[in-house]
Amino acid sequence: MKTLLDIINLKTHFDTQRGTARVLDGVNIQVKKKDIFGLVGESGSGKSVMAYSIIRLLKKPGEIVGGQIFFDGVDLLRLTEKAMQRVHGKKISMIFQNPRSSLNPVFRVGKVLGEILRVHSGLQGRTGSDRAMELLADVGLSDPASVLRQYPHELSGGMAQRVMIAMALASTPHLLVADEPTTALDVTIQYQIISLLSNLRSERGLAQILITHNLGVIAELCDRVVVMYAGAIVE
Repeated sequence: MKTLLDIINLKTHFDTQRGTARVLDGVNIQVKKKDIFGLVGESGSGKSVMAYSIIRLLKKPGEIVGGQIFFDGVDLLRLTEKAMQRVHGKKISMIFQNPRSSLNPVFRVGKVLGEILRVHSGLQGRTGSDRAMELLADVGLSDPASVLRQYPHELSGGMAQRVMIAMALASTPHLLVADEPTTALDVTIQYQIISLLSNLRSERGLAQILITHNLGVIAELCDRVVVMYAGAIVE
């Protein structure tokens, strides 16, 4: 299977008052097309920093100081900010931790999802609404029209996570980065999200990086897994 993402000797450091923290210190991974790739490790091991480095959404004092991130043969670290935004929109999507805090509390789901479809797919009006309902149905929400009218605080944890996945799929990406997608969900909802992610791979061929500390989720979903500790891959 062709390599989709190739990370070579990636180094991400944070300058602090107490010195430089080498949060990622020479990390190498490869993700194949259609792979579900697991990234596991304790809190603080560098998993989420890896995700933010891949999509270049690191905030100061974090900085990528070395290495290469090849996506479909293109080194993302050499792209301009504008070119990288196009990659975000069309090729790589991310599901962030804590879906409710990632949704804007003052906008209904339909407003946010509609804006994503307008910007990345050029869909507006009735066409955009129909596509939004299709996406919500695809992630297993039984009453998409009702969900579009709801605010984030009106959604359950599982519904909010499904909405976030629908938003990530709106631009038909090639790679989905999921940062702790089952955290704070009960066991039944966790299983539903795991099944959904598995179906996305089998039905769409969607490659995924699954970041978690839950080895049960890793065992259920992933083709390959690496274990991180203190900014390095140890297994």
